[in-house]
Amino acid sequence: MSSPTIQVLRRKISPTPSVAQMQALLAPFNAGHTAQCMEDCQAFIQKFPNHFFGYKVLGVCYEQMEDWEQAIHWMEKAKQLSPDDVENLANLAKVYKDLGRQEDALNSYRRALQLKPDEPKILAKYLFALNYLNLDTPEHMLTLARRYGQYLSGKAKQKFTEWHIHRSQPLRVGLVSGDLNMHPVGFFLENVLANLDQKAIQIIAYPTRDKTDQVSRRLKKHCHAWTPIASLSDQSAAQRIHNDRIDVLFDLSGLTAHHRLGVFAHRPAPVQISWLGYFATTGLPQMDYILADEQSIPTAQESYFSEKIIRLPHTRLCYGGTHLNRVDPISLLPALHTIPEQITFGCFQSLSKITDEVLQLWARILNRLPNAHLYFQNRQFNATFTQNQFIQRCTHNGLPIERLSIHASSGFRTYMSTYARIDMILDTFPFPGGTTTCEALWMGVPTLTLRGEHMIARQGASLLHAAGLDDWIVNDIDEYERKAIAFATDLPALAQLRSRLRDHVGNSPLFNAKQFAADWTHLISETYQHHTSQPITSKHNTLTVRRITNGSNPPHPPQSPHQTPD
Repeated sequence: MSSPTIQVLRRKISPTPSVAQMQALLAPFNAGHTAQCMEDCQAFIQKFPNHFFGYKVLGVCYEQMEDWEQAIHWMEKAKQLSPDDVENLANLAKVYKDLGRQEDALNSYRRALQLKPDEPKILAKYLFALNYLNLDTPEHMLTLARRYGQYLSGKAKQKFTEWHIHRSQPLRVGLVSGDLNMHPVGFFLENVLANLDQKAIQIIAYPTRDKTDQVSRRLKKHCHAWTPIASLSDQSAAQRIHNDRIDVLFDLSGLTAHHRLGVFAHRPAPVQISWLGYFATTGLPQMDYILADEQSIPTAQESYFSEKIIRLPHTRLCYGGTHLNRVDPISLLPALHTIPEQITFGCFQSLSKITDEVLQLWARILNRLPNAHLYFQNRQFNATFTQNQFIQRCTHNGLPIERLSIHASSGFRTYMSTYARIDMILDTFPFPGGTTTCEALWMGVPTLTLRGEHMIARQGASLLHAAGLDDWIVNDIDEYERKAIAFATDLPALAQLRSRLRDHVGNSPLFNAKQFAADWTHLISETYQHHTSQPITSKHNTLTVRRITNGSNPPHPPQSPHQTPD
């Protein structure tokens, strides 16, 4: 008898877990007890060695711990035993995405959707992953988003049709997010909330997960109320928000983790807006608007959104906060202090953003600059496995390993001081930096960014435009290569820009929280009044806030290398 036949017979006679046993295995994981769940998984596997479920759950545990090597190992084992389990395929896809293996991630998502085309959770994850690669048209992405939105809308059987409408201040504004903490959403939100006129705006926060840290504690101080909804169903959360008489309800998550778009499907507030934490259409019929600026959603792209577009006059994002006061002064340009002069490019993005196309372009740049180096740093490099995987990708895409410097993450102050080693940042595409771009500018390090077609692909352009650095925005990879070389070979101009950059961006719309808060308040109030008095019905109507100024104009941008002064 052949060995494969023996294996088949063994599988037939091996015990099969009951539904109750599988649910019991998930209980500690759902309760946040990962270590206990991993121990239970090992016992489960011992008892049911030929059943995929224990391997699948164990893989998710390791993914939660960001041990990608073990996560892949156990998920692949589960896939061998049950190749058509869509949940495991989606879990595996997420790990691939986090490692920058985007093609593998999308292939795994597509296989899952082939097996179960109408699975909404898989569809949502697939939609999110599409933002990392230019592999789909905006028209098709809108179609997929609408499909997901219709699912959520259909699931919400009870929708509110009446609300308390008032015309007096303050306006009650709700924020729904799982990222009201140490997260880019929290960082971008903090300085804005601190500068709001509380006589005009009352902020009621609805955190969708129970996480408390120094950022969430600071955010609480600027909120009229802090009402967690993590333990509530969508309907119960919607009822609570409706009872709070919220005038304008913001979703700050979109399709990211911990989102609660299902709450919005119940229509708990008369005006509902997508902003800050997401960068594409939600596809949800009950989401009235998306908050943008001219750079992130130009007029020609309005049709790619199910929401109507409202625009702030300068920027949709404003950065700042007390944490920036604790960083070092701007250092001198490091390239001027090396012998021979050596330009150091930097990238502090997660691996999910560093595509093969990006690596190939950077390889061409380094090939034309023999003394240039490329410095990488992120927390994923804490693991040797992740470093080795990335080195293999770099080698495959033509990057000289001897000119790369790969580092693990560090604490905030140490991370910010690392910019003293960096001459300029090379941005990723089509998913550029956000928080890291703002932090680099604060440390005097400019970012070269590529303006893409999708909203997220235009994020870098939006930030740099708001910072008055349009010369650092390019429109294709050839221009990216030319400008990277031009900037890197004009070190005196780069040094001059560096010395003035913090003062400049600190006075630009990108960091001017007081101006942003005034613009934001005006736009939200105007939108509320317009929407509740005469609702917009035209498909592509837009609202743009009238420019509000405090009597001063934005400062003239400092001169970039090869930029002709006015």
